[in-house]
Amino acid sequence: MWKSAKTGVTTNSPATVQKQSIGEMKHAEVLIESILFLDGTPSMEPLKLTVGGNVQHRIASRLELELGAVKQHNMREEKVITISLWATKADAERYERDIEPKL
Repeated sequence: MWKSAKTGVTTNSPATVQKQSIGEMKHAEVLIESILFLDGTPSMEPLKLTVGGNVQHRIASRLELELGAVKQHNMREEKVITISLWATKADAERYERDIEPKL
């Protein structure tokens, strides 16, 4: 955490913010690779930015964005799990049908 000498407010330091940003970019890259692996098309459309005029509006806006991101992540994760289970089941059925009888 970094404490502003001017305002006395404790926030993330620029180095911490940069480190978090790099982590988020790596996370996004993993998600994009997973989507492409599953023959999907990732959406690269920029999100609407909401920058508040005061601290309360900024906090409310950031909370709304975070909650929306969590909701989207959970929905996508459910889809990936469903697709993975389907693929695994299909692979198992194909194995039982095509390979196991030959053993």
